[in-house]
Amino acid sequence: MPPRAAAHNGLPCGNPVLLAFLEEWGDQARGTDRERTYRQAASSMRACPFTFQHPSEAKTLIGIGDKIAERLTKKYIEYKENRGETPPPLIPYQKPQKPNATKRKSGQAEDHNNAATNLSTVPGESMDSLFDDGEPVLGRWDTARAPKKKKKKTAKGQTAGSNVVSLDGDDNNSDDGDEPQPAKKPRKPRAPKMYVPRPRTGGYAILRALGELPEGERVTKDELMRRAQPYCDSSFTLAGNPGENHKYTAWNSVKTLKENNLVTQKGRPALFSLTEYGWDTLDKMIEVEEGIGGEDGKEDETDVIEALGVTSAAIKSHQQLPPRPRVRSASAQPVTNAPPDIKTPFTPKYLRAGHFEVHLVLDNREVASKTDRDYIQRSFENANCSPITRAMELGDVMWVARGRLYENGKETSEEIELSLDHVCERKRLDDLIGSIKDGRFHEQKFRLGKLIGNVTYIIEVPNGRINVQTAHLTDSITTAIYSTQVVNGFFVKLSPNLDDTVRYLARFTRLLKQTYEGKDLYLYPENLVQVRTFSELKEHLREQQPGRDYCLSYGTLAAMASKSRTSTLRDVFLKMLMCTRGVSAEKALEIQRHFKTPRELLERYSHCQGSENVGKMMMMGVVDVAAKTDRRKVKGALSGKIWEVWGN
Repeated sequence: MPPRAAAHNGLPCGNPVLLAFLEEWGDQARGTDRERTYRQAASSMRACPFTFQHPSEAKTLIGIGDKIAERLTKKYIEYKENRGETPPPLIPYQKPQKPNATKRKSGQAEDHNNAATNLSTVPGESMDSLFDDGEPVLGRWDTARAPKKKKKKTAKGQTAGSNVVSLDGDDNNSDDGDEPQPAKKPRKPRAPKMYVPRPRTGGYAILRALGELPEGERVTKDELMRRAQPYCDSSFTLAGNPGENHKYTAWNSVKTLKENNLVTQKGRPALFSLTEYGWDTLDKMIEVEEGIGGEDGKEDETDVIEALGVTSAAIKSHQQLPPRPRVRSASAQPVTNAPPDIKTPFTPKYLRAGHFEVHLVLDNREVASKTDRDYIQRSFENANCSPITRAMELGDVMWVARGRLYENGKETSEEIELSLDHVCERKRLDDLIGSIKDGRFHEQKFRLGKLIGNVTYIIEVPNGRINVQTAHLTDSITTAIYSTQVVNGFFVKLSPNLDDTVRYLARFTRLLKQTYEGKDLYLYPENLVQVRTFSELKEHLREQQPGRDYCLSYGTLAAMASKSRTSTLRDVFLKMLMCTRGVSAEKALEIQRHFKTPRELLERYSHCQGSENVGKMMMMGVVDVAAKTDRRKVKGALSGKIWEVWGN
């Protein structure tokens, strides 16, 4: 292959053929991890003006190791053979060194011509014929030499090189050349340092924020970021400071804290708290910052001092203060996987009547067409109902109450968005048909009814009737509309077009403003909110406090409704069951009530391998008898389908 011309900066490259190989391999590895390796190797080769006598000499350059040098050698031999020229040997022959040859002193530049005399040339071909000539000068490639080695000292303080015996037996110094060298002391292994985040970083701020809580109390992500922001110079919500281009926020430090067992994360939505190691690390940090600390735990305290950068004067001028007490909160839950006790007493926080506003929140993926993506937002603004646009985890339109929280009759500085118990799902007719075919229709209704009490389903039917193109799906669409209204209990609104939908939602927003802005809205205690116990908590508070309206914060609702971030084995198993045609959400729940995990179902089917008929009827015999309603029962045909997927 003809060598590719290299991009020269000053002196020409001494090995253009090898450079062409490296650049070709870099192009072939584009988009992989090896691309950067070959690019660095090509950059070092491009900056080297020396002509190598053998491709293996490329190992002296930065970024070229044994494997790349071996591949260069084989490729160059193949290149020479294709051109009909004599290739160099695979392994270069090296002449034996003279016995009395002295070693080159470390740090001195070695002449390239002298080094080249140790390599042989191929008969019939001169040394300079292998590669193009280039003027030898020191460049960036020359920094790839081995690091300097420290000279060993003898018992008399002399260097080891001054009184050593040469290879041929001649003594450089016959007086004390035979003296034995002292044995090198084994290095004592250093104990691993404890991880301590530096001040004003994300990890430091998270530890300080969690340290303000009573021991055992847990907080959500949004609440933790709000508490930690005053202790951090970087933002917990925006990636990078002004003028910087970073794709990570200060919140990413929580991964390091969890890896070092300082912070624990439990539940859905995620709740965070300090571990015992986290409390110990925080106590050490506070002791060093406040200048307190005794003789105990000096090794750990030294690590904390190095991490925090505290001066020795501040440490010496300490005052012995009593240890910081850890008070357990009455509403704190033990850090376990067990669900929280919904009957735990708590002090409610609320939005005071007349001190908050109700806003409509619109999913930013709701567009009228690809060419006019802002049409819906403009239509709401023309209807005097300016929406808040963001990506939503649940539904297409919802409403939030925004204001400052009150606690014990006093206003706090905490601003929050409470999600009202109303969500709207908008479906065009073609979107409804597609969701029925791929199963999204039932999955969306299941999640909506699980977390929201008042769901409005808007179906846009052009001109109030089904088009001719979808006439063969008339029965499916009609059944879907009726089941949504009767079985799921959703309010179904048939809209002729998008403009009518916008006008309806604008009127609905004004109605919610009149309904909720004149009353107090209470916040569910976030340390008691979990997906598996939320319905029980809602029912318990409705019985104990019937005159209060409780709402979830927007962040908590988004975390609970997320389809991927908080998936559990139970959720995945339900989705796997619903992939079988005929298994609805209610049937899948009934099946999971008897078989908790996929493994348990497979083990049950393994006992039926002897008889196929028994396996096909097993699911019907277990679920059909125990189900209280027909919608949850599994009949013979469906039982056979489940057997074909799971048991056959």
